[in-house]
Amino acid sequence: MIRLFALLLCASALAQAHVVSMSEGELKVTGATATFRFGVPWSEVSDIQNPEATILNSFRFGDARRIEQSCRQEEGFFRCDAKYLFPQDAAEFDVECRLASATVASHIHILRATNAAGKTEQAYFDLTVTRTRLTFREPTATEKFLKASFEGLRVGITGVTTALFLFAIAITAKDRRQFLTLAAILIGVELALNIAPTLRLSLRFLEAAAALSITYLAVEKLLVPDAGQRWLVVATLGIFHGLLFRFFNQDSRPAFTAGLFVANLIWLAPAALLRYLPSKPLSMILAAVGFFWFAYTLLG
Repeated sequence: MIRLFALLLCASALAQAHVVSMSEGELKVTGATATFRFGVPWSEVSDIQNPEATILNSFRFGDARRIEQSCRQEEGFFRCDAKYLFPQDAAEFDVECRLASATVASHIHILRATNAAGKTEQAYFDLTVTRTRLTFREPTATEKFLKASFEGLRVGITGVTTALFLFAIAITAKDRRQFLTLAAILIGVELALNIAPTLRLSLRFLEAAAALSITYLAVEKLLVPDAGQRWLVVATLGIFHGLLFRFFNQDSRPAFTAGLFVANLIWLAPAALLRYLPSKPLSMILAAVGFFWFAYTLLG
């Protein structure tokens, strides 16, 4: 456990030096016109040729065309203001955001939209979710539940870091019973953290710590194959994986958590199959992959 905390402390010190890969935008729609204002960390666009065109072209609002634009570097951010004109009054329309492709793969953009009647909507975009529809109407309870559930399922399925940690648990466990116990502990920690109020830590730090947890568990299997108290190690490391999901859907945490639970059950199947393969080469592969992901998170 001392080695574990030393590694995580090192990850924390390095990760905090990076800017969280997240941005927010504000869209105001009045009739057939819309104004859009947003900012992106300058560190993510400094190497882009003609960042104004690249970043603004990452957004599309229905059939609207951009008629005004201005961007500037300000206080460590690249801030833009743009004005759009729709063919007619915009009651509802599709929004496309490919900012993660234009900047960094881990980028999350939060869009808050308001129409002339004062109705608001909020949408989240990342590398896998690039399009949504704004309707400016209050969704029903069923619609909210289904949307949040599918979001939890999608995030859980595409959460490669957590899937790799489940794989590390599978090759570390002594038998099927211990594997199921450790997996249940990880899933339980994730679900509890998504329902209970928690502190919001740096996204980059959590990604780095989660990636390093894969390496730690795989290396421990190689060096100390019969180590005890693995349930405590999994429970501790599982905190970082659970907190990662707090950056997604905030509208219905119970529904999002339900989708996340199903995604974890889906990942259990391939993880269980790994138990029938040689553990030593798999441990070496997972240790290397985890460390590569850790380094990529810090430097990428």
